[in-house]
Amino acid sequence: MTSLLTASSAFAQQNPGATLSPSGGRYAGIFESVHHKIYAQMQETACFHTIQKQRRADTSSCSTAEVSVFGSAGELDGDFLVYQGNGSRDAGIYGYGVKDYDKYGILYGKAFYASGKHTGISWNAMRFPELYLPYIITDSTGGDSKYETYCAQGGYARRYENWHFGFDFSFYGEQAWRLTDPRSLNNVTFLTFQLSAGKFLDNGNSLWLSTYYTRNKQYLHDRYWRPGEQQRFFVIYGFGLYDNKESVVAFGVSRMYYINNTGVKLSYLSPENRALKTAVSLGYDFKKMYTEESDIVKLYNTRNHSITPEFSVSFIQGKWLLRLSSLSEILMRKGYENILERYMTDVANSTYDYRKIAEKQNYKFSEIKSQNSLRVEYSAANNHKFGIEAIANVYRRNEKNVKYHYDVENLNITPTIKTDYKADSHSGKHTFSAGILYGRQFAIKHNYDVEIRNTAIPHVDFQTCFAPYAYFAAEFGIVAGEMSYQYNFTKFSVGLRLCGFMSSGSRIDDVKYDKSIGYNSVCPMIDPAFGTHDEKWINASLFINF
Repeated sequence: MTSLLTASSAFAQQNPGATLSPSGGRYAGIFESVHHKIYAQMQETACFHTIQKQRRADTSSCSTAEVSVFGSAGELDGDFLVYQGNGSRDAGIYGYGVKDYDKYGILYGKAFYASGKHTGISWNAMRFPELYLPYIITDSTGGDSKYETYCAQGGYARRYENWHFGFDFSFYGEQAWRLTDPRSLNNVTFLTFQLSAGKFLDNGNSLWLSTYYTRNKQYLHDRYWRPGEQQRFFVIYGFGLYDNKESVVAFGVSRMYYINNTGVKLSYLSPENRALKTAVSLGYDFKKMYTEESDIVKLYNTRNHSITPEFSVSFIQGKWLLRLSSLSEILMRKGYENILERYMTDVANSTYDYRKIAEKQNYKFSEIKSQNSLRVEYSAANNHKFGIEAIANVYRRNEKNVKYHYDVENLNITPTIKTDYKADSHSGKHTFSAGILYGRQFAIKHNYDVEIRNTAIPHVDFQTCFAPYAYFAAEFGIVAGEMSYQYNFTKFSVGLRLCGFMSSGSRIDDVKYDKSIGYNSVCPMIDPAFGTHDEKWINASLFINF
């Protein structure tokens, strides 16, 4: 499902637990084949399974299942996204299954449990902060966050002649906590429902439409346990600005976040038996986020629009395959601050409430992520397959405040080259695959135009605005690899998957913060003048296929 929940994406089907950490998400972004990502997202729609069965003229009623245990670890040295942290440890168990009931339809389901720790989180007390930026709550201490995650997803689809109908759902729940003061507690849930309908056309083409709704809630409670201890809790709204009235010195603070997310996606597949095959999809997604304080509802909100165009064209000639693929996401976000008036509701009892009298729209954010690849693959004799893929990753972010004319921009291009190999033994008992990738990120453009004019109040622009800008204003090399081995018994198979990556580089020389830093604290933080950009991450999983 192309909704808020990405932790149970199709990449996680092949590498369970990989996307539970920011490092794992970056690995998935650079290493995984663009074509496979497109098809994996299609598999998140139940009716895709029945359409595929009709496309391939498959009359069998086979079923498959997988159970795996996994673990991963990552570490960053130098610059890092402070709201994500500089390290991670994750472990868990994952299960996936598809049951084909022939003319009665196809049922699939997946579930996983994971726990771990994300270390070095700074100036952010929230989980999934990217969904709520810039309106986050933070203390000035930071630290390590432990978490437990529970996820269940399933779907059912049935074919009626050439029509296909499906229903999907998913639930993702997480509890995270910090064991040092101030002790933050986060309860997060995502609940998604999706409907899909498709048509297998007479000429062999397939077309289907899916629509979904996701409800997200996050409850944050950040509070000192030590008696009498207090500090300032910041209500951030971008560029180091914070709500001076709501950012109180207190024993603790709490807030609710809500997101209503709706979307629609149209997908197309060309006939299976042609030499030239095409897969195309276009998605639109809308999210509205709002906050709830202990005494005020909807003090802040954001409205997010995103478009996801995707296509893959494959040409097969004999033992050769040539494939061109592209996958993009274009996000536009606006932030709104409500102006509220306090009024008495009961003079005799001195009770009051707030009402909205105006709305300010100062914050704007846009982001473009694009992956474009060209792949050549050769299938040799005796079940050997060789592939080489050139990938160009493009990333652009632009953050603005229209009132103060602040403007921050990063534009990066990361070309990579990947080679891979897969083989099955003559006996059919052994399956082996391996791949390696090398790339380099180039900072094409970087601009930081933020000049805090009101210096009477200490600001946190270095921590919440410059630090993310500096992280993206970097050039570095990347090496990534993946290997898997599977031994096939008569009724099941067991195997091992390993994957990981390393990056090494540094921040662009002219990216320095030369102003005074407000609220120096014990939070893990980047250097204002220079930063390396080194990262390493590894993931391993043991699996059984039935």
